[in-house]
Amino acid sequence: MTPSSAKHPVSRLMELQVVEVDHTELIHGITATYYRKRLVTVSFSSLAEEKRKLVCGVIAKQIHDDFYKKAQSFTDENGHFQADQLSGVIHLSKPEADELYKLIRAFIDEKEKKEDGTELFVFSLMAYHA
Repeated sequence: MTPSSAKHPVSRLMELQVVEVDHTELIHGITATYYRKRLVTVSFSSLAEEKRKLVCGVIAKQIHDDFYKKAQSFTDENGHFQADQLSGVIHLSKPEADELYKLIRAFIDEKEKKEDGTELFVFSLMAYHA
């Protein structure tokens, strides 16, 4: 992709705070800007349709790159959770669905900041009324 072709998509990703500048380098008199994805929590319900489609593509690539491309072990040498992908169907009443969402959001909000003794885990959860 040429720099001029990449400008609009990259600026949109920057606007959405999905990517950030990693560093710049001077190459043959031209300043090259390198970007990296940000580790952020995104709630699709807060995004307009155009932004939702853009972020969805970035997340799908992140899942592919971080989960499927690497050899994954579901537990570490001590039997602790390492990785898994769950997909299925559960049956909930509307109040139970509301409660589940609130529990998940509260847990995520509480755990977003790094603390001593914690390790980085990336997650992607999708739930919808079928």
